[in-house]
Amino acid sequence: MRPDQKRESASLKNATSMIRVATIEIGGPAPRSVCLLPCPQMSVIGQGHLGRSSVDMRSRSELSQPVSSERRNKDHFPRNSCSCASRAKRKVDANMWTTHWCVVASILFMVALGPVASAQTIILDTLYTPPGYVDGGYTARIFLPAIRNGNAVVLVHGATGSPHNNRVWCDTLAARGYVAMSIYYPDPRRFSSATYPKKTRAVKTAVEFLRINAERFGIAGGKIVGWGMSQGAHTWGEAIPWDNDDEYFGTNPNVDDRIDAAILLYGRYQRIIDDPFWNSYYLDDPATMEKGACIGNIFRVTSPVLLMHGTSDAVTPPQQSQLLHDSLIAYGKTSQLRLFADQPHGFDVLLRPLPYNQYEGYAFTSAGLIAKDTALKFLERLFGPFTYDTLSPAAPRGLVIADSLNGTITIRWRKNGEADFQRYRIFRGTSYAPTEQVDSTTSGAADTSRTFSGLTNGTRYYFRVKAVAGSGYESAYSDEVSTVPVDRMAPAVPQELIVFDTSSTKIGIAWRRSAETDFLRYGIYRAMAPEPTVQVDSTNGGAGDTSKIFTGLTNGVRYYLRVTAVDSAGNESAYSNEVSGIPNASVVAVEALGQIPKEFSLFQNRPNPFNPSTEIGFVLPFTSHVSLAVFDLLGREVAMLVDEEKPAGSYTTTWDASGLSSGIYICRLQAGAFVDAKKLLLMR
Repeated sequence: MRPDQKRESASLKNATSMIRVATIEIGGPAPRSVCLLPCPQMSVIGQGHLGRSSVDMRSRSELSQPVSSERRNKDHFPRNSCSCASRAKRKVDANMWTTHWCVVASILFMVALGPVASAQTIILDTLYTPPGYVDGGYTARIFLPAIRNGNAVVLVHGATGSPHNNRVWCDTLAARGYVAMSIYYPDPRRFSSATYPKKTRAVKTAVEFLRINAERFGIAGGKIVGWGMSQGAHTWGEAIPWDNDDEYFGTNPNVDDRIDAAILLYGRYQRIIDDPFWNSYYLDDPATMEKGACIGNIFRVTSPVLLMHGTSDAVTPPQQSQLLHDSLIAYGKTSQLRLFADQPHGFDVLLRPLPYNQYEGYAFTSAGLIAKDTALKFLERLFGPFTYDTLSPAAPRGLVIADSLNGTITIRWRKNGEADFQRYRIFRGTSYAPTEQVDSTTSGAADTSRTFSGLTNGTRYYFRVKAVAGSGYESAYSDEVSTVPVDRMAPAVPQELIVFDTSSTKIGIAWRRSAETDFLRYGIYRAMAPEPTVQVDSTNGGAGDTSKIFTGLTNGVRYYLRVTAVDSAGNESAYSNEVSGIPNASVVAVEALGQIPKEFSLFQNRPNPFNPSTEIGFVLPFTSHVSLAVFDLLGREVAMLVDEEKPAGSYTTTWDASGLSSGIYICRLQAGAFVDAKKLLLMR
């Protein structure tokens, strides 16, 4: 590391140790701390490369000022990028304050102007080619981490991909401080040797874009790596051997467009040897080299190259790979990676075969994880390690089943205390130690509960939770909890209960049919006092069995009834409305005597004494609500004979006192404001 870089690194380390803020990921994994450094100014993007970008990354004070041609043509070369004296004059020193530019300011102006932003990684889509670009405008997706290591990676997708396919790679690179730029250009299979410069020009222009905006992106003085997948590996492979040949490629002669290293992930190793674009890679004669015909002769490659294949195809003897000398290459059925021992940093890594999946890409397969880790080690050897968060958060504690009701389970746990907490992952299954994620939280560490519905009653479900930090590192699993959801929801209350029969010793009731899907039966409650609580009967004919007739009752005695519904889980509804009835409580109107009675009157019963029944008569001079009841000497009601509105006239009713003991009873009539009572003598 150069002295000036050491000073920058020390400044970053000191400032970071003084000021740290909590982070929440939106764009992808990133370091756990955000460096807040002074930012004296926001430099202007050169050459209008952001022409139709969703973001113009000038400061607000600069937005209204024209960009001078002198400022547009400034270069920001990486070290060892060019030995030309004229280019050295154009090279400018990186400004330490803009190398690690102010994260807070960048987030503020980017949120105001449109990209996705977070305290960790800013993701934006931009037009990276300059105005009037010969091949038309090309776009790129750029990942700007909050803390940067000063270097950048330009990623090129495969033949069937797009910048979105590189998301996993970009997230990983950004988490380690690299500015990741995934470019989009037409399907590389459309390019032929006749139009060869197009795709090389596309990637070289992307490098120029980063060089021009090096201070803005915090990579001034850093290095740029080309990263290609499948056909994208072709593209970078062809661009590697060539110097800054701007006249041929039609790129900007004032900006260095060379890369400092390359990572080429190729789908099928055998094609690297046989493909016409690659077949002269190992030739010893530089005269065979021709632009547009192949990757270029190996002897023109001066930058480190990591070449990995995606299958375990048999290849020519591995000694051939020694021609790469200071480079890495994958070869053989065991997919062995070797950095040759004659170099001071040599080592061997044995890997399992790397299966290629054209549609999912390397980053989403188990092999892709191997390729990713290997590539990151390669970058680390080139640039040195970048310190990022490797601490996993604590496993969530206090996981409990908060509720389990009718196919719905709610779980709850304690809040994690990490400052850089990102989210929780919830795992559920029907067997011990579930590994399938079924949900994740989105509202920070305090989002500590989840409810799952649509589950099967009677099935045991297991749950456990993980915490995820802003860096992407996960905790261990929490303790496991399990439960069996059961139906605890009572069915709806039966509606519209009525009495339809009060003939001798009988009471008949009926109600509306229940609409419950898991209905089992109705429960019927009866007593000689209001609000009966003793169930005396139930139905067994399903939801449509909505009536019941009770026999053997005592005539003249009021009975109170109400109904409940019961489901298959044994849950019982609340009581229905209450009704009452009196067996054999018919009231007979006496034939009129030719005139309406002039006053209320209650007649003495006949016979009196009686056994077991007697007739009671009364007259009404006008329509009234009539209540005719019988009480014992303790004031307890033993029979309600009439309790309804009656028109003017004369009436008799029969009271059957069967079941009652001998004694004196009081018959009381109330009709409107009129009240009268008579003594009745029951003698056995």
